[in-house]
Amino acid sequence: MANLLTAQQLEDMCFGAARLGFRPERLMLLDRVITGWVEQRRVAQAMIVKVTRGGEKAFEAAYGQRGLHEEEGPMALDTIVALASITKTVTATLMCILQEEGLLELTQRVRPHYPPLSGDTGSDIRLWQLLTHTSGLSDEAVWEHIPVFVREKLELTLPADGAPAEEQRDFCLRVREKMNLPDVDDEWLAEDTWDWLRGATPPSHPPHTVMAYCNEGYQIAGRILSRLTGKSLDELAREKIFDPLGMPDTHFRLPDEKIPRYYRRSARCLGHEWLNNERAMRQEGGGGGIKSTVSDICRFVEMFLNEGALDGVRILSRQSVRMMLTDHNGKLPSSFWNGEHLSPAWGLGWNIRGDKFDDAGMVRGPRAFDHGAYAWSKITGDPAKNVAVAVFNSQPADSDSWNWGAGHINNMVLGALCD
Repeated sequence: MANLLTAQQLEDMCFGAARLGFRPERLMLLDRVITGWVEQRRVAQAMIVKVTRGGEKAFEAAYGQRGLHEEEGPMALDTIVALASITKTVTATLMCILQEEGLLELTQRVRPHYPPLSGDTGSDIRLWQLLTHTSGLSDEAVWEHIPVFVREKLELTLPADGAPAEEQRDFCLRVREKMNLPDVDDEWLAEDTWDWLRGATPPSHPPHTVMAYCNEGYQIAGRILSRLTGKSLDELAREKIFDPLGMPDTHFRLPDEKIPRYYRRSARCLGHEWLNNERAMRQEGGGGGIKSTVSDICRFVEMFLNEGALDGVRILSRQSVRMMLTDHNGKLPSSFWNGEHLSPAWGLGWNIRGDKFDDAGMVRGPRAFDHGAYAWSKITGDPAKNVAVAVFNSQPADSDSWNWGAGHINNMVLGALCD
């Protein structure tokens, strides 16, 4: 399904981008290529793309189908999409904001801020290492360790997936008794108990010796943000980032009135069972959980391109933005992630291009920063060209490629520039 722009509207948009330094014919080629991907089902269901330069729109179009059934209509530019791991850039930004406000210092050890972390081998992990994926923690190790720990150390049995709420509550209470944990309100019982279970897993490596992409580190960072402020991630991000930046459609917990605009994926799409359910719409975690539109998330990228401020509103100092967009892993060896051996270059929350041969586009510059998400979405900023790109994509369920399409689009966008 082609985008909803008329031929004249498309031409006006692309030729209007000439004043921003783009070659119109190349942007019109971009539209034809994406249309072909959707029609050939290389993209499972739909795609939305937005490109800005200097904060001004150069290209914006939606393709494909918005909901599970054709009668739900075509994809729209204001569709709200689950952005999974792109959340990590928001979490890292909040950590840096709290550092500027004096609530933490990123060189501090994690454990005083997060007591559930294993005291035996996790006591040397620093806060900044959670954000550069060099904490030594491993997602795989956590989920392999928990059943063994529960069975052998606590002599308990994990409740089955989907077990009744009362059974899960009883399990949490028994865990707390065995681990001698303090009482907590029922509202936080499950969350706090699982924090302690995950925290009992020893790191797989000493801190800052290996770059290993890790959701668990960001989940811990999210918990620390809430512990320090007494606010949920949704409340904190809205106060510190979303409202000041003018991102009205970005949420962790999607309001009921916006659920009709939420992108629901067909069975052709990877992750449709998880991403379509109400839990995903309310998910709130430091490693994944935000839902947003292309217009909102481009404003977030533009804030970084503008060194911490946008439209007269400052979110971060220039120094903090530069710190976030600096590679802090330069002395580490290449690591196996994204299914291949890659440079470990990473800032605080952002993948940094450097000399990396990855999936975000070879035409982007060495200072370019980006972050991908489960099911093929990606946001990118290239400071050398002052260009922001947001790609909301739909990965086919039978595809094992990682973030296919976004790199092609980044190459085409940056290749369309005259300067």
